[in-house]
Amino acid sequence: MEKLLRTVKAQLESWSEWHSAQTIVVAVSGGVDSMVLLKVMRDLMQLRQYHTRQLVIAHFNHHLRSDSQADADLVKRVAEQYGLAYFYSEWEVPATRNIEANAREARYAFFAEVMRAVDADVLMTAHHLNDVAETFMMRLTRGTSLKGIQGIRANYRRLFVSGDEQAIIAQVMRPLISIPKAMIRQFAEQFGVQYNEDVSNHSLQFMRNRFRHQYLPALEEENPQFIHHLLDLQKQLQASYATHYAEYIQCEPELLMFSQNTYWILYIPAFLALPKEKRQVFLTIFFEERLVEQVPDYRRDVIGQVEQMMLNKQEPNRRLQLGSQWVAVKRYDYLQLMPESYVSKNKFATALNIERENHWYQLDSSHRIGVFVHHQVTPRMKRESLAVLGVELTHRDCWPFTLRHRQAGDTMELIDTQGNIYHKKISRMMIDQKLSAEERERAWLLCENSGDIIWFLPNVVSRLYQRTQTDKITHIFLYQEIKQLKE
Repeated sequence: MEKLLRTVKAQLESWSEWHSAQTIVVAVSGGVDSMVLLKVMRDLMQLRQYHTRQLVIAHFNHHLRSDSQADADLVKRVAEQYGLAYFYSEWEVPATRNIEANAREARYAFFAEVMRAVDADVLMTAHHLNDVAETFMMRLTRGTSLKGIQGIRANYRRLFVSGDEQAIIAQVMRPLISIPKAMIRQFAEQFGVQYNEDVSNHSLQFMRNRFRHQYLPALEEENPQFIHHLLDLQKQLQASYATHYAEYIQCEPELLMFSQNTYWILYIPAFLALPKEKRQVFLTIFFEERLVEQVPDYRRDVIGQVEQMMLNKQEPNRRLQLGSQWVAVKRYDYLQLMPESYVSKNKFATALNIERENHWYQLDSSHRIGVFVHHQVTPRMKRESLAVLGVELTHRDCWPFTLRHRQAGDTMELIDTQGNIYHKKISRMMIDQKLSAEERERAWLLCENSGDIIWFLPNVVSRLYQRTQTDKITHIFLYQEIKQLKE
């Protein structure tokens, strides 16, 4: 048996998933790589041990080249020659931006439809050793992630989504993964494999072609085994990532949760209990495996910023822009990751720091609050307010103030008419005031930076601020209804 054929057979036999596979869809573009793969797989199917398996050909015409129809005609002709089932589709409206990514999405949606139609176990592609090296070096050059540096995987399970949004899970296999391009070309010449050459593969205006024709050949001059070493390194990285991912999955229920109402909620104490290196790895995996579905364009430096938000105990409430109009909102022990629009619509999902005097902070579409130097507050400003709180801040190190919603266990220090100091739960106050469940969630609490609650808006004031003498008032908090102002 010819060497390339033996190598492919040995590769397939090493994968346990191959032994149960029955229907294999081969993605064939018409180029030398996929046409050689098709020939090799067709020859292997002639062996007695494989004769019950079925090969199916899938060709997608991207219409990105003027001669793309020639590829389609060649693949169809060879499919008929081999007596194999053949599926064809085309990109009717090719994208003009992000062409490579959009083309891949369209192509794989078509593959999903084919696999569903024939009830396939496996999708097989013709990625080879040079593809591994080119992709690895390109990602390294552009900048990549823990997941991205793994490069091209040889055999893995993947979720596909068809054009009509149907989900299909199948195995992706790349049996040429350890075979260099030169051997594939030699095989094609030796056995007269027909293929079409894409002339754009030689244009140095494309980054991949520069690596293919310039950079990698120079590195192979230094060491002819260079691309083989890259494959070995890629396998080690894949094994390392799989180990980290498996450990992350075990810990994930303790670290975070997902809700349709609150999106992602990360529990900060659980992350901080992890060793530093593991925390950084787990945060990276969360972004790459979970959040990437909602925020595909997040910046890599955001992961470090999220970690710093968790570590910063001086700022119990903070907000960070993530990308794709998503934000991270820190609320003491919790970090909520959600669409920015959701924050503005949801009155329960945010907290804010009051750091500036003589400035209005909008709480929602109907209310605002501000703290003003007392001599700048006019009688009209007081009249237009739902509640007014005069405070003396000359000797109090309480900035920034925080405005937030109720949390479990919240209490406020009060004083009765006899001068006795006591603590009362906010939840009890809400019951006494006969607030509905929705009103309880909407209620605002003003806190010092120490965390002490000083005002349960609009009417209950902490003992810490109840006894301020009029002549000692330095600042005034005003709580206003915006609708009322407009009228």
